[in-house]
Amino acid sequence: MRILGEAIHILATLQWRALFDILLSSAIIYYVIKLLRGTRAVQLAWGLVVLSLAARLADVVQFRTLGLLLGAVTSPGAAVAIVILFLPELRHALEEVGRGRFLAVRGLLRREDVGEVVDDLVDTATQLSQNRIGALMVLERDDGLEDITSTGTPINATISPRLLISIFYPGTPLHDGAVVIRGNEVTAAACVLPLSDNTRISSSLHTRHRAALGLAERTDAAVLVVSEETGNISLAYDGRLLTALRPEVVRDKLLGLLQRDEGSLRARHKGEPAEQAKGKTATSFWRAGWAANGELRPTRLWQWGWRACLGAPRALLALGRRVAGVGEQVQGESQD
Repeated sequence: MRILGEAIHILATLQWRALFDILLSSAIIYYVIKLLRGTRAVQLAWGLVVLSLAARLADVVQFRTLGLLLGAVTSPGAAVAIVILFLPELRHALEEVGRGRFLAVRGLLRREDVGEVVDDLVDTATQLSQNRIGALMVLERDDGLEDITSTGTPINATISPRLLISIFYPGTPLHDGAVVIRGNEVTAAACVLPLSDNTRISSSLHTRHRAALGLAERTDAAVLVVSEETGNISLAYDGRLLTALRPEVVRDKLLGLLQRDEGSLRARHKGEPAEQAKGKTATSFWRAGWAANGELRPTRLWQWGWRACLGAPRALLALGRRVAGVGEQVQGESQD
């Protein structure tokens, strides 16, 4: 009880500057983890953590030779090597900061247009899958894809299944590459996408899937893939690749992604509260992500964890103040 009382006293007397420092540091750590999630940097970071712990353990048990070797690996002089190893991830992090997604108002669609675009995409993917015709369809969201569209041929035509099928039909000049869709228009075709260097991707997945995952790792775009070998439909977004999806699952996923963008962007654009605008959509992002395949999304875990990190200190501080107030009241009554 004494330890608990001291802890409550510390929380009750905690300065707001220190609390703000803790919250700001937590936000930075969370942002770094979010940027590195799903990349090779996570594996490298865990390797450095293991080496650092091993070096500390070697010092404790006085293994001098092993301690010198591990200390050289984890010394400040190894910072240059870390920068070289993490160069792609660091560049991506700087791009994320420089992009300023909170200022972007791209691809803003009306609610009814979102459903039409998704229906056209799912219809196209289903027909291409039945005929074993390969395809790559990129949906631009917040991040601009001008560097991708510049590698292809401008189209700037309203999206329709007939247009997309004619583009990807074998033998046509524009069938080899990806189409980029902005809003309800096909912006460009025969575009070149960056390949993913993720070593954990299945060997049965070839260039189309690696290209889709590569773009999803670098931007927030959603990429729809149709395999000409198997006819399977896949979807890449947020650094993830979901394979062999049913058309109804693809529809739920795309609705969730596009309606999340539509709700948050429209609220930001009109000054309406984001939660109010989000509630107007037919299917929320989180609900669609949960119901599509019955599994818990990692992004939901990140959201819950972040809310817990923010809420726990606040709750403990309030509890400490309440206990301190009760203690003062009891002390005053005893003196009376």
